[in-house]
Amino acid sequence: MTQGAVKPPNIIIASRVYRPEPVAAAYRNATLASALADAGASVTVLTSRAPKVFGDGAGGLDPRVRVHRLPVLRDREGAVRGYLPYLSYDIPLFFRLLFTRKLDLVVAEPPPTTGAAVRLACCIRRLPYVYYAADILSDAAESIAPGVVVGAVRALERFAISGAKLVIAVTDGVVSRVNELGAKKVVLIRNGIDTSTFTLGGPRANLSQTAVYAGTVAEWLGTDIFIEALPAVLERIPSAQIVFLGQGTAMDGLKQRAKELGVADSVTFAGVVPPDEASRWLRSATVGLASIKPGKYAIAFPTKILASLGSGTPVLYAGPETNVGFVRENGLGAVVPFDVDAVADALIAALSHEPTAEDRHRFADYIQRNASSNATGNAGAKAVLSALGH
Repeated sequence: MTQGAVKPPNIIIASRVYRPEPVAAAYRNATLASALADAGASVTVLTSRAPKVFGDGAGGLDPRVRVHRLPVLRDREGAVRGYLPYLSYDIPLFFRLLFTRKLDLVVAEPPPTTGAAVRLACCIRRLPYVYYAADILSDAAESIAPGVVVGAVRALERFAISGAKLVIAVTDGVVSRVNELGAKKVVLIRNGIDTSTFTLGGPRANLSQTAVYAGTVAEWLGTDIFIEALPAVLERIPSAQIVFLGQGTAMDGLKQRAKELGVADSVTFAGVVPPDEASRWLRSATVGLASIKPGKYAIAFPTKILASLGSGTPVLYAGPETNVGFVRENGLGAVVPFDVDAVADALIAALSHEPTAEDRHRFADYIQRNASSNATGNAGAKAVLSALGH
C-alpha cells in the first residue's frame, strides 16, 4: 500500500438469507454488497447455508464478496423462520463477529434477534453497526402472536434499533416507527428489484386469465383474500386461475380454504422457485397479486409489486394505499381496499383484458427507470459508508 493510501473498510453484512434464496432481502443484500465493493470496501457476508434445491449458492454471486454460510435450522418449508431457527443463526453469528479480526462495521438485517446479537458483539468490540429496517417485525407479530410475545419482540427490536449508528428504512412509515423505537439517525432508501432477473425479456409459459402471487404468504399480508374472492371470479370467468409461488406461515391455511370453497382446481401452489422462474411465471400472467392487511404492518411495502411490473405484468394490490399510490398514478394496475367484493371485481376486470405488448413494455420500463436495485444498492452503500465517515 502506498504512503497516504486510504485503508479499505472491512464490512460484514449479517443476514440469515442471501442469494440464491428467492426472497427480497437476499437480493437487496447482494446488491448492497456489490455496491460496497464498487466503493472500495472489503465485504464479507455471514449468512445461512442455502437449501440444496438452490445449488451450492455460487452462481450469480459477486466474486469480490466473501460469503460464509453457517448451517442453520430451517422449518419444514425450508425457511429460516421461528425462534429456534433464528437463534441457530444468531448465536454462531455473535461469536463470529466477536472473533473476526479485521472488522470496522456490521450491517444487520432483521429479525431483531439478529440485530440484538449484532449490537451485543459490536458493543463488546466498540464497533458501529447499521440496522437495515426492511420492516417492523413486532408490528407484524401483533396480528398473530400473544401480547407477551409481541412485547418481547418489540423490546428486542427497540434494543437493536436504538444501538445502531444508522438505521436504513424502506418506507416513510418505517421511518416513523424506527424513530419511535429510538433510532439515532435514519435514512430512507426505498426498495428496488433486480431488473436483470425480473425482466420482460425471457421465456414465457402458455397462460391466459391467470393471476400470479409470487412471494411470502403470511397472516399479516392477508393473502387469503384472493382465495376468498375466487368463487365470485369463477362465476364470471370459469377458466380463471391463481398461482401461488413461495412459502410462508399461512400457506397451509390457503390450501385448506381453497378446498373448503371448492376452488382448489383453480389454484396452483407451485412452492418456492428460483427468481428467474418466478419472473417467467409473472411475465406469462395476466396480472400479478399483492396484499397487506390493514393495521400497523401497512407501513411495509410488498416488493412483489415491483417483481410483477418489472416482468411486464400489471399488478392488483389489495390493502392500505400507504406506499402504493404510484401504481394508480402511473396506470400500472389496480389498487383496491382490503375487501373481498372489491378484490373480486378488480380480479374479474384484470383477467378480462390481457395486457398488450405496449403495456408490458411500459410497465417494465417504469421499473427500470424508477425502482432498479442498482440505484437502491448504491444509495445503501453510500449510507453505510457514511456511518464510518467515508
